[in-house]
Parts: sequence; C-alpha cells; structure tokens
Amino acid sequence: MKKNHGYATVYLSLTMGILLSLLFTLIEGVRIQTTRMETESVTDVALFSTFAEYNRALLEQYDLFFIDSSYGRGQPELEKVKQRLLHYMNKNFHKGGIVAGVDLTGLSADNADFPEYRIASDQSGDVVKSQAIEYYKDKTGLSYIDGILPNISMIQNQEASSADLMDQWDSISEQINELIEEKRRELLEQASQSGEEIDTDLSLDNPADQVRAIKEMGIMSIALPEGSSLSSASIQAERYLSHRQPTLVGNKGLQEPVDGITDTLIFEKYLMEKCGNYREKKENKVLSYQIEYILFGENEDTQNLENTLKRILAIREAANMMYLFSDSGKQAEADLTATVITVALGIPGLQELVKLSLLFAWGYAESVKDIRILLDGGRVPIGKSDSTWNTPFLQLINFPAFLGQYHASSDGMNYQDYLETFLFLEGNRDRNYRFMDLCEMNVQKTAGNENFRMDGCIDYLKASCNVSSSLGYGYEITREYQYCEN
Repeated sequence: MKKNHGYATVYLSLTMGILLSLLFTLIEGVRIQTTRMETESVTDVALFSTFAEYNRALLEQYDLFFIDSSYGRGQPELEKVKQRLLHYMNKNFHKGGIVAGVDLTGLSADNADFPEYRIASDQSGDVVKSQAIEYYKDKTGLSYIDGILPNISMIQNQEASSADLMDQWDSISEQINELIEEKRRELLEQASQSGEEIDTDLSLDNPADQVRAIKEMGIMSIALPEGSSLSSASIQAERYLSHRQPTLVGNKGLQEPVDGITDTLIFEKYLMEKCGNYREKKENKVLSYQIEYILFGENEDTQNLENTLKRILAIREAANMMYLFSDSGKQAEADLTATVITVALGIPGLQELVKLSLLFAWGYAESVKDIRILLDGGRVPIGKSDSTWNTPFLQLINFPAFLGQYHASSDGMNYQDYLETFLFLEGNRDRNYRFMDLCEMNVQKTAGNENFRMDGCIDYLKASCNVSSSLGYGYEITREYQYCEN
C-alpha cells in the first residue's frame, strides 16, 4: 500500500498562514498610514480653502486679507468659520473608493475647535496695522521716510507753544481794555470834581481789534478758496468700531510689535494712499475727508476739516510769531502804528501793549494766508523769512480780501505733509480704530457686505480637528494658517 505523507500540504499551509498574516499586517499598516496622510492633506487643503474665502471688497479697497466671520449673514461668529472648515474637510475626504468602490479609510471630520485665533481689532488695532505695513513695505520699500522726522520734531515744538502764544494775545487785549477803562474812570472822576464836561470817549482805533473780530468768524468762513465746494457727508459714528466693544477678541498676539517709529511712518504712508483728504479725494467713499476723520473722529466731513484747519492754524501762528519777534523791521512798523494810535490818550504802557497786539494780529493774518496757500495746493515754509512773508502791514485791516495774493514757494510743507505729521502724532489706538471705521463704512456699501465688521475679521487660525474613520480609527490633528507672517 502506497503511503502519502502530505509534507507539501502542511508546509504550504504553514507558509501561507505566515504570508497572509504578513500581508494583512502590511495592508493594515498601509491603511493606517494612508488615513494619517489623508487627514493631514485634507486638513491643510481645507484650511487653505477657508482662508481663500477672504473678503474681496476689503482686499480691493485696502489690500488687506481677512476672513469675514459673518460671511455676509448676521453677526460675526467663530462657529461659522468652523462649519466652513468642516465642510471643506468632508468634501475632500475620499468617498468613492479606489478598489471596487470600497472606501479603504472611511474618514470624516466630526468637529473642529480654534484654540488660537487673531482678530483685526486685537492689540488696539495693531493686527490690521501689521498687514498694512507689510503691504506697503512690499510695494515701496523704506527710502521714502528720509527727512520726515525733522519736520515732525519742529511741528511738535510749534504746536506745544501755540496755545501759550494765543493766551498771551487774549491777555494783552484784556490789559488794553483794563487800562482804557481805568483811564475812563479817572476822567469821569475829574469831571465830577470839576463840574466840567470832559470827553470820555477813549475808543482805540486798533487794527488788531478788527482782526480779532474777523477771527471770531471762524477759519472755515475766512480761509477757504472762493467757489470751493465742501462735502456735506456725515455718518453716525457710534455704529462703527471705534465707538463699540469688539464682537470677537482673539488670543494670539503678533510675533513682532509694530509700534516703532519706522512702522508708524510706514502705516502713515499707507493711510495717505488708501484714504482721501480735502486735497485728494477718493471716489465712492462714505466720507470725503477720510484722513481728517482719522485725526478727529467727528460725524461730519466739515467738522473734521475745520478741526484740522484750526490745528494747522495754531502751528502757523506759533511759527509766524517767532519770526515777527525776531524781525526788527516788522516790529518797527508795529511800534510806529501803536505810537500813532495811542499818543493822544496818554496812558502809560498802552503803546507797548498795542504794539504787541498788532504783532499778534499780523501773525494771525499771515497764518490765515498760509492756510489758503495750503488749501490751494501750495507749500508753506516751516519758518518764515522776509522773502517768504506774504502779508504787508497795510493789508492788516482787510486781510481776507488779499488772501489770494501770495508768492508761491517750492520749499516747506503742503497740506498733505501736515496731515502725515498729525497722523504720526495721533494716538495708536485712535488712529487704527478710526481707520477700521472707514473700512467698515466703505465695505458695507458693497453688495453682500451689509453686516461687515472689522472686529469679526480673522487673519490667523490654529485649528484642532477631530477626524474619525468608519473602520474604528480616530485622529486629532492641529494645524495653523495665517495671511501675515507677523
């Protein structure tokens, strides 16, 4: 009888068992690695897609990249951003299968959380300032800031002394009136004692008084060029970011601060490019005098322009008075006139006070003409000289009639230069938040952005996503993405 041992069958059985175990182990390893790789890839793609939904109107108008977390519907919410991220993740997870229609991973995104995020209005608005700085650096470089700081320093000094100088003019006027009133009382007493009729009319025909009367009319009614058309635009400032508490507040700070001198100068240039002003208006904006709004934050264009002109006027008065007090020729003119109009009164000390009042009035008249030059688009030297002085003494009484008569100068600062200087000196939060007010009001004008708010705009996210597999696996993956490198 033939004997069959079956060695080959047993050998093959043992071998195939080992091989199949190895094969299935490899398949399972590949499946695990595939799910991990797919999870990472899909999360990266989903984050990229989420950040690709930046607000187009904000980019077109201000070259800023931010996700509007309201998506044009209702209030800004992080939950809306989470839903967009999960939507893109589940759209990108493979559902069709690669082997006979079988999905070898069975992945789906279940939940997402944002442990860190950054909002445009965070850090007193430095987040939006940081993006603006990066944009302007890429566009222009830094060479344009040369020579700006010396002007700023001089303007600061002039502005610091302007209030004191104007107080002096008021004090001098009061002293003149007191001396005249004291003289009148003396004459009345003499008349009472002697019984004689004495003329107590001590009216002083001082041109400085006429200048002060014109000054009371306000700079807007005096200095504006003839035929100029003012904007009548107005807003309800309480609707905008600078007047409300932020809707969202992030918890991720900037890597580098943006509060240095160079950063502020760059941001100032960005603002001058993107925002209009009296001399350079932007089309289709809610406010015409936008830089002036950043400086003063009033509801009406005319209010912001008037405040700006008053500030420039005060600086010009300080500069012009410094020149007048140093010019012996002009002091002699004022002294002669003061002598002529006071000699008949015989009041000790009156002549010197009248002379000072004339100098202050002369400095004011020249300053108003400086404003007219700036509004006409010209330049005014920071410090005056005899060759750049534009108001002859004889024009003092009716100086508004001569505002259009001046010598053009190629040196000095123009209207925009003053605005840039004021922007640099403005408080960081006010400057940033009022700029974001402008962003809000102008973006809200565009279709689908009626609910746009800068305090709902995101430029950085760290996303922690929970992913599960129908085959029993679960993963948590964390990724971060941002527009600006800062």
